[in-house]
Amino acid sequence: MSRADDPFGRGARNRASEGSSIFNHQGDGQMNVNQGGRMNIDNSITNHIQAKVHTWTGWAVVVMLVADVAFFFYGMTAYTGGVDVNGDGFRAFGFIGMVAITISLIRRWFRQRL
Repeated sequence: MSRADDPFGRGARNRASEGSSIFNHQGDGQMNVNQGGRMNIDNSITNHIQAKVHTWTGWAVVVMLVADVAFFFYGMTAYTGGVDVNGDGFRAFGFIGMVAITISLIRRWFRQRL
């Protein structure tokens, strides 16, 4: 529990000396920048910068969707109708695995957007 007079909470302080900067960031979102100056009592100026994280999940989704469609048509044309049950099964399970990875990437892409 933090003291009532401790504005930083739990005794944590990031204090920049004059002419220096402290950057602290925890995951996505807002980045705090403490710059040393003579404006505040604790000798720091706090700026908030919105950090943008560039991910390639959207492109991975597009590539996987194209690969899923291509593999589906390959499996459709290579289907033996029961002559080669093992080959048909491997292709079917491979396609199901690719679809599962694609769905996982789509979920991740949506979660990053929200």
